[in-house]
Amino acid sequence: MFFKKVLRGFIGLSLMSMFVAGCGSMGDLKSYTDTVKPKVKIAGTQIKKFAMDQVDLSVELEIDNPNPIAINTAGFNYEVFVNNQLFTKGEQIQKNSIAAASVSKTSFPVTLVYSELKKVFKDIKSLNEIEYEIKAQVNVDLPVVGTVPVNAADSGKLPVPKIPKISVSNIELGKMGFKTADVILTLDVENPNIFDIDITSLIYDINVAGSTWAKSSLKKPLELKSATRSKINIPIKLNIWNMGGSVLESLTKQKPLAYQVTGDMAVNTDLPLFSQIKLPFDYSASIN
Repeated sequence: MFFKKVLRGFIGLSLMSMFVAGCGSMGDLKSYTDTVKPKVKIAGTQIKKFAMDQVDLSVELEIDNPNPIAINTAGFNYEVFVNNQLFTKGEQIQKNSIAAASVSKTSFPVTLVYSELKKVFKDIKSLNEIEYEIKAQVNVDLPVVGTVPVNAADSGKLPVPKIPKISVSNIELGKMGFKTADVILTLDVENPNIFDIDITSLIYDINVAGSTWAKSSLKKPLELKSATRSKINIPIKLNIWNMGGSVLESLTKQKPLAYQVTGDMAVNTDLPLFSQIKLPFDYSASIN
């Protein structure tokens, strides 16, 4: 009988000590979980390609594993918001291993197509820039605990590009002879953007009242600050006999003349990682 009582007491003490030890292990496990949970941040968002119709971004994720053991990621997903509205989302399911006490980097592309942004904005052409926010969730496989989501976010602003405007601002009649007339045609080139641009190439045809007046190109690059304009004076010698009576009358009596300016331009900007853009243009209007 005595032996049975001693045995039951021993078993009870053993169970109690196991319970206490188990509680201690649970506390250690919580501390361990807090320790091994990595840190994730969006290290940067870079412009890879910037054009008049879209902008390509590269988003870099940085995952910091402070532990003495390697851990694995089980992919990630992301959402892109434009002016607080969800624009696009995606995911990557590729698994990666992060070495002990190291930082791993991975990147994913995001493309913002301005025609698609029209679904978000009624008139994107009236905007000078848009605000964006990128939210990412990385799924990390932790020992014992399992898969744990870790979140990161980044935000910024992107300019909305606008095509430079070209117009005829003045047609001035100069010296006039029996066969020819000297005309100074002035082109206005306007930069409607909030960033500076350089027009490195400009090839143009100028058609006035149905006839070609000039075919030429820009002699040297034209630098335009944001929201400014510049003038290009083009001297033209016209054959009076080929002008037509209506054109001659418009020039001498200052009546409206219909014109069309067509061609191609190459544009650079001061934006980082910006590649040169070649743009066709076609403007029609009338001028006194």
